[in-house]
Amino acid sequence: MKVELLHIEDCPGWRDAEVSTRAVLDDLGLTGLRIEVRELTADDELRGAHFAGSPTILVDGQDIIAGAVPIEALACRIYTSPSGRAATPSRDQIRSAILGALDQAATASTASSSAAK
Repeated sequence: MKVELLHIEDCPGWRDAEVSTRAVLDDLGLTGLRIEVRELTADDELRGAHFAGSPTILVDGQDIIAGAVPIEALACRIYTSPSGRAATPSRDQIRSAILGALDQAATASTASSSAAK
């Protein structure tokens, strides 16, 4: 599993997003999994980055928020949470995305094992 955090320096929430992501990974027993933090500083870095505003958390190349649309500008992002608008996703949103990725990986592994028999 690959976890990336894309951000721009001007958006203050990226550090909190990193802390929350690390806490979720640790809670799930994924203490050795590295978060690849990447600061975007120029518009040309956005091509192919799946950046939907800062901070963007990607798990295996997919935004943790289903339906997130990549943007073509270095901009901050607003998340919707149970308590309203937020500068970062909630730990529950992060956890859900990581568990979904783990489930997909397990399903793919089972399918390839079955196909090999």
